[in-house]
Amino acid sequence: MSLLLAVLALAQAPSAADLPYAPAALGFRPLLAGPGLTGWHPFGKPGTPVEGWELVDGVLHLPKGAGAGDLVSDEHFGDFELVFEWRVAPGGNSGIKYRFRDERALGRVLGPEYQVLDDAAHPDAARPETSAGALYALCEPAAEKPVRKAGEWNEGRVIARGGRLEHWLNGKRLLAIELDSTQWNERKAASKFAAVEDFGRPTPGPLALQDHGDEVWYRNLLVRELAPLGPEARVLFDGTTTAGWTLVGAGSVQVEAGELVGLGGEGKGFLVHDLRPADFVLELELRNDAPANSGVQIRSRLEGSAVFGYQIEVDPSPRAWSGGLYEEGKAWLANLEHDPLARGAFRPGEWNHYRIECAGPLIRAWVNGVLTCDYRTARPEAGVIALQLHDPATKMRWRSLKLRELSSAR
Repeated sequence: MSLLLAVLALAQAPSAADLPYAPAALGFRPLLAGPGLTGWHPFGKPGTPVEGWELVDGVLHLPKGAGAGDLVSDEHFGDFELVFEWRVAPGGNSGIKYRFRDERALGRVLGPEYQVLDDAAHPDAARPETSAGALYALCEPAAEKPVRKAGEWNEGRVIARGGRLEHWLNGKRLLAIELDSTQWNERKAASKFAAVEDFGRPTPGPLALQDHGDEVWYRNLLVRELAPLGPEARVLFDGTTTAGWTLVGAGSVQVEAGELVGLGGEGKGFLVHDLRPADFVLELELRNDAPANSGVQIRSRLEGSAVFGYQIEVDPSPRAWSGGLYEEGKAWLANLEHDPLARGAFRPGEWNHYRIECAGPLIRAWVNGVLTCDYRTARPEAGVIALQLHDPATKMRWRSLKLRELSSAR
């Protein structure tokens, strides 16, 4: 069985350059900010000036046959999300390596690699596990991946959180794998990395851009550490009262042992918060005590006893679309029909951690650390946050609700 867990069909994703406000607001920072290649060094030579790699107008270029060697970041990263754009010359080969050991004595970088390749002309494309977007020599990408031809820009993404690794290409998740899983151990044992101790371990390590002797370009290389909300976050529920919240529509809500407990009624009900943020990061924990539907409304509008607008789904049914994006009163915008990885993230009857990010046209959601929604064409308007009570069979619990507004998002 393939290690691939999903290809998530999304709207056409603009490049990072098309969204100049969102990355910084969400904690991303540039790794090619200059001057020159400050913050980078040739592999095995910390403190040595970089030669061969050229940074001009924000575009990093490695000429063919430059003999520059791998370009390594001075900084180390543990749990992180990396976004970048890449293109190669016809027949070109490169890659981005991460969480690697300092193997100076071996003269090479040994760590997980996001493969950068011209699939149309390079022989490595004949093996799926060494084709563009692959976790090199270990895990193949989706068969129907949206790779663009040589000379055109592609948008890549690597998410490394704990033992989970994900590779994305042009808005689609290509693969996901858990370190120390049966699949990982079997693949590693059969690979050239079998004898490399702690290969890919979830501890901080540098990034490296590979010099494979071919011409390659990178730009908009952005990274953020995947940490929880900091102390500047606003607490939306104090654990003792429903202060700041108003129930509209059907159902009832009470506080029990530091938790908000909601019971559905005849018709939909919504527990609405006083805030009306547009760009923000929201984190909360929720648990369903009954198999009925619920959701977290964001950027929504209150009309009488009803709430309409964007909703991040809570779906404990066998369909399992928790974390998908629904527009209340209209239709699904991003369901999980073709994403078994995301469908498996929610744990019915247990506490689940949700993270929701809204910045300009971006709406993204994670359920228990798994990215379930990456929607790029949302209306960037302010609105209410609300917790939904869908019907009489709904019983929900919520706790640890925190929000950080992104005042610099636009």
